Amino acid sequence: MPKKCARCGKEIDCKHDVSCFCVPFAMSDAMRAYLKEHYNDCLCQECLSAVKAKFANTLILDFGGVIMNHNVEGAIQRFEEMIGKEAVQRELGFPYSIENEETMIFKFEKGDCTTEEFVEHVKRLAHQHNPNRPVTTKQVRDAWNISHAGIDQDKFDFLKRMKQQGKTIYMLSNINPIHWEHAVEKYHIADYYDYCCLSYEYKCSKPHLDIAQKFAKNRGIDPADAVFVDDLEVNRQMGWQMGWGVFESIYEYQKALQ
Repeated sequence: MPKKCARCGKEIDCKHDVSCFCVPFAMSDAMRAYLKEHYNDCLCQECLSAVKAKFANTLILDFGGVIMNHNVEGAIQRFEEMIGKEAVQRELGFPYSIENEETMIFKFEKGDCTTEEFVEHVKRLAHQHNPNRPVTTKQVRDAWNISHAGIDQDKFDFLKRMKQQGKTIYMLSNINPIHWEHAVEKYHIADYYDYCCLSYEYKCSKPHLDIAQKFAKNRGIDPADAVFVDDLEVNRQMGWQMGWGVFESIYEYQKALQ
C-alpha cells in the first residue's frame, strides 16, 4: 500500500509481505534500535541506506565513475578512427550497456579473453577497416586507457579519511587487465583498498549476483555492516539484493555521514 517515508516524506509502495522492496535489506541490532527510537513507520531505500551509513564500517566501492573519472566518449572516438563506427558497436560493444554482454569488452572484463586476444582482435578489425594503416599494441592500449580520465584529489583524500576512521574499504569493479594495470601503475590505486574484487579475476561481472556473492563469501562480509557505492542503478540494485546500503556517489555517502 502507498505510504510516505517517515524520514523524507517520499511516497513508497509498502507491500507488508515478502515482496516488499525492503526485505533484502540487512540491519544490525544497533540500527534497528535507532530506527525504533527515531521513526514510527517505514523508510524508503535511500533513507534506509543513509541511516545505515552511520553504523556500517564496510565500504564497497565501484571504481570507474565513482573513483576514476570516465572519458568513454574519448575512447569510442579513438576506436572509431581505428576500426570504424559499425565495428565499435558490433564487435567491441560500445556504447557500453548490459545488453552487449556477448561483445568483446564484456568478455574482456569477465576474463573470457586475454589482453593479447583483445589487442589482436582490435588489430584485425583495424586492418579490415584500413589495410594501409597498421595499428600497434601500444595504440590499442592507449586508446582503451583514454576512458580513464584521472582521479580527483578529493577522491584520494576521501579514501585516506575513511581508512583513518577505521573503515574496511573494498573495490568491486567491472574491469579488465589493461585498465587495472594502468590504474595501478599510474595511481597506485590498490594501496588505498583492503581488497580489490576485479571482474576479470572473478570470471563474472556486475550486475549479476554471482560476483557479489562470491566476493562477499571470500571476504566474510556481514551485509548488515556494508554499504555499496556505484554510479549505475542496475548495479546498486544488485547491492540492495545483497542486503547492503546503496549510494550513487561518494558525495551522497559522505552527506549521509554528516
